[in-house]
Amino acid sequence: MNFTAQNKKENGFTIIEIIIAIFILCIGIIGVYSAFSAVSILTSDSADRLVAAYLSQEGIEIIRNIRDANWLLCFGSLCYWTDHLTDCAAGCEVDYKNSPIGVYSSGGTHGLIIQWANNGRYLETDSDGFYRYLTNENPTKFKRKVSIILLGNYAMRVVSEVSWDKRASILGGALKAGEGDCNPLNCVKTEDVLYDWF
Repeated sequence: MNFTAQNKKENGFTIIEIIIAIFILCIGIIGVYSAFSAVSILTSDSADRLVAAYLSQEGIEIIRNIRDANWLLCFGSLCYWTDHLTDCAAGCEVDYKNSPIGVYSSGGTHGLIIQWANNGRYLETDSDGFYRYLTNENPTKFKRKVSIILLGNYAMRVVSEVSWDKRASILGGALKAGEGDCNPLNCVKTEDVLYDWF
């Protein structure tokens, strides 16, 4: 009888062993959850950064198209290659198409320049999936600001920066895009120098 009671004692778990097992299991579950959470944040951030990089490059391309259009459309008249581009030292919103909102300093099929006001507007996606300025009813999380600085008579420096609202950061807290808060966590900058090629 003594032998049977000793076997039962060796086969069973004590309360302390169960508590230790539950503690180790909880630590493992929390670690896996934290890893998935970090991967989710990093994946979302990478996707936003990729979209912002393309939108930033598009800002430079729009300015390049306006510069080229100035030469092609104004050849022989009183136009100059920097027409409509000299007012953007403090920043402008640029778009490929006309927009129903804003004060235009340039318009047409080659690009649209709107003076940067307050903290700028959010880009929207149209029915074709392209980012542009529309009615500001369904904004995305992205803002684009293009600054143009003349470098003498034959060159201009163009800086296109796109910032976005981040839902979360591994470093903590959400970031809201606004004027002057373009930082490495929620901003992509592209820079180019355009020349008077004609």
